[in-house]
Amino acid sequence: MTRPKEKSLRRSVLCQSLPSNFLTFQTRLRLTTTVMSVIIQLVIMLWFKVDYHSGIPIYEQIKERLKGAILRGELESSDSVPSVRELAKALGVNVNTVVKAYKELEIGGVLRAQPGVGYFVGNVEEIKASLLEERFHHLRQVLLELKNCGVNREEIMKVLEAVWRGEDQ
Repeated sequence: MTRPKEKSLRRSVLCQSLPSNFLTFQTRLRLTTTVMSVIIQLVIMLWFKVDYHSGIPIYEQIKERLKGAILRGELESSDSVPSVRELAKALGVNVNTVVKAYKELEIGGVLRAQPGVGYFVGNVEEIKASLLEERFHHLRQVLLELKNCGVNREEIMKVLEAVWRGEDQ
């Protein structure tokens, strides 16, 4: 078994055999990697706000955030999304939660996986058309429910106008 003094001696001999600027480069690389990791986590935390107490599963919230980003034009075709591990770490959730969200988005055609590389946004035009169709279908259902409950057109229009002006958020 190697004694600590011998390990230290070996390490110093190894360091002396390396070019003088190697350790500086290695230190800079480690620092750059750490800084980039922190920046990525901050961006993810700002972009992916999840409510842990809403009653809506976290994986559903992740799916909705990505879909919303596509509809708003924040993500384009072939854009990469945060890696499973990065997103899980930034949100403080289990990796399997993010995997479930990404897999369901992949099945729905929103994301496409490239093994060993990551997940990427699919064809944005097709995704937008599908998501808007889905949203309008839901809106029609809500409007029919309101109509069947006796809510008149004027009341619905008042709410619609307030939402459109940004007063009802």
